[in-house]
Amino acid sequence: MSQEKEIKHLLIQTVQNHHKYQESHLGGQYNTEWSSWYAEYLLAHGLSEVWDREITQDELAALLNQMDKEYNAEEREGSWPTFYANKMVSM
Repeated sequence: MSQEKEIKHLLIQTVQNHHKYQESHLGGQYNTEWSSWYAEYLLAHGLSEVWDREITQDELAALLNQMDKEYNAEEREGSWPTFYANKMVSM
């Protein structure tokens, strides 16, 4: 599996588990700190090894927020996990 596909798979796994977290721990409420939760989850599940890059949780959360803004700034054909994974491997 390519690096981009592995990162995309991790992102999909993350969103699925974050949804469960929001339901079970936040009573279905939107998690305004989603990027920090995603960053912690991604790093705990091997993102640094797959991406072959050292990054702190805070740096990754900021990057996720930045990519979210870029992705939502215009209409896109592909899914956000594909967009994020592509951006990450091109860094």
